[in-house]
Amino acid sequence: MRPLDKQSHACSSCAAHQPVSPRRVEALPAHAYTRAMSSYANDRDNLFGGGGGAKSKAGATTKAAPSPPKAAPRAKAPLTLGGPSAATLERKKKASAALRQKADDFLAAGDALMPPKKTGFAALMAKKQNPLFAASEYAKAANAYAAADLRPEAVAAFEKAAACHAATDAHHTAAQELEKAAPLADADPRRLDLALRAASAWIEAGEALRAAETAMKCATKKWVAP
Repeated sequence: MRPLDKQSHACSSCAAHQPVSPRRVEALPAHAYTRAMSSYANDRDNLFGGGGGAKSKAGATTKAAPSPPKAAPRAKAPLTLGGPSAATLERKKKASAALRQKADDFLAAGDALMPPKKTGFAALMAKKQNPLFAASEYAKAANAYAAADLRPEAVAAFEKAAACHAATDAHHTAAQELEKAAPLADADPRRLDLALRAASAWIEAGEALRAAETAMKCATKKWVAP
């Protein structure tokens, strides 16, 4: 008789080592049946991640993250008809007060650089005036007053800046400061006076054409306050 090779060799014990479907289990011996069912259970666990209707570890421990609590709705400011809200007016009021304080500080700095002139022995010990630096401080104060809608104060500060420039023979700069002040004047006579002084400063600076333009603007009332 020809001996069987390994590929053709078959027995009931070797059949247990082959993958067996559940339909062939009944034809196997008891020990082969046990091994086949064990192999089938292992394959099922590897495929589905767990035993018969049990939940997987990941499914058992994983929970949906709780949603963050909703923020409470912010209360809306009451609406007002026919104008800005009270909150807007309050912000404008605070901004205007801050600008005025800044302008006052610039004005005080300019005044400190322009102490009153003294005569006699006291003039030797008195602090000297510095119109060049004082003009810069006065101009800053005038712009801050204008931004705060304080026009009379802005006009006065521009006049001080113009006077300081004129003291250093910078007549063209003095004319420019007076031109800035003229539109902010609260009355036509005051506006006319500033315009004529600006024209005179342009003449002192040798700018007759600019002087004529300044006078023409005031005469035709094209100088409108911003």
